Order: sequence, then structure tokens, then C-alpha cells
Amino acid sequence: MNEQQKKVAAFPIIAMGHGVVEVGDATWEGLPALWFGNKGQGLGVERVRNNHAEDGESLVMFTFTNLEGLEAIEKAVARVRSGMDPVLWCVNVHGPDDVYAMPDKASALERANEMNVHFGAMDFDGNDPLLRAVAVPWPHSAESHRAALAKAIGQ
Repeated sequence: MNEQQKKVAAFPIIAMGHGVVEVGDATWEGLPALWFGNKGQGLGVERVRNNHAEDGESLVMFTFTNLEGLEAIEKAVARVRSGMDPVLWCVNVHGPDDVYAMPDKASALERANEMNVHFGAMDFDGNDPLLRAVAVPWPHSAESHRAALAKAIGQ
């Protein structure tokens, strides 16, 4: 678990991009709205901060009475996008040449280091391939990266 995952905030944290949280649009109490959650369900449920959402429950709903709020979100998204690494990362294990999708470069480096410590403690004879894990860009499609991440986290 990395340092960011260990933090507890006084506000909800919504982890996007791992196939768990969906985003959609709706109308809520007559206002145009965006929802973040799972299939827009549970929109009327109030939750205590830092509790996990129940299955099928939306995590947050934004409503808009004018374009200013929507434009503020669009500008914030543009700022986030400009700071993101567009590369999809994985751990490549040399030897069997397996690849394991990772959510980001830092996670790939951390996992590769953990695997190399494990490999270093293994007993090898002269016929065993040497195993070495390295963080590399994902060699396949973005869709296959998303699928591999979802499978790794049990979704």
C-alpha cells in the first residue's frame, strides 16, 4: 500500500481510472447533474464521510444551476489532465516475460522492487532462468490495460 492509500481525509476520496467508479449525467431535482458512482444508483442516500459506498450507490452528485459550475469543473479537469502521465505502466518480469498492469509509474516501480527482493531470496540452480522485474510502459492497448487492472483488483 502506498503512502497516498494510507491517508484518511476529512472528505470523500474517489479513486478514478481503475474501472470501479463510473461517471454519468442525469437530472436531479430538475437540475442538470453529473454523478460519480456505479450506474447512477442510490442517488438519494446520504453517507457518513470516509465510509465505503454500498454496491450500486453513487458516491457524489454535482448539480448545476448555471454554466459557471460546469466551466469550473472543465477548467479543473484540464489542469489535472495537463499534469498526468499519458503512459500506461506495467511490471515486466524478464525470464517468463510476463507483464502485470499497474495504475501508474510509481506503483510499477514499487511492485518491481518488491518482486526483485523476492526473486533475490529464491534458490536457483544452473538451469533456472534468472528472474528480474522492471517497470516499463504497457506494451498492449489501453483497453487491455484497463481490463488487466480490473482483473488484478477483482472487478
